[in-house]
Amino acid sequence: MAQFINDLGALVITDTIKGVRKGVDQSERAFKPLKPATITSKSKKGSPNPSRALWDTGRMVEGLWLKKKATPSKPRALVALAMDRVKIGGFHQEGDGNPLRVWFPKKATPRIIKSMRPLIRSAERKLVKAVK
Repeated sequence: MAQFINDLGALVITDTIKGVRKGVDQSERAFKPLKPATITSKSKKGSPNPSRALWDTGRMVEGLWLKKKATPSKPRALVALAMDRVKIGGFHQEGDGNPLRVWFPKKATPRIIKSMRPLIRSAERKLVKAVK
């Protein structure tokens, strides 16, 4: 069970990174475009993709990690964000003075649930095998 929970944590990380790379939020809607001033600022700083929302250096989404892994005695995993990215990630997640771009899931979204199905089927097969 612990490995299954840790696999789900890894799936949340992978799914979140894929969504940001695609430029979509957790509901599969495109992120609100950046303002021209933001694009200009990112260009001046040498950004390779100045018009791409939530992806400048890649440090924010690449800073996602499994902070706590589930164990048999503690069946809980925790996905965390690198400390130097928490503030900027929160600005976008909550829309504090910035356009709202819900890039990190607060709960299992339809996109994550769809990705979970193969893991769940595999866990079911293992459980059935163990019970026989």
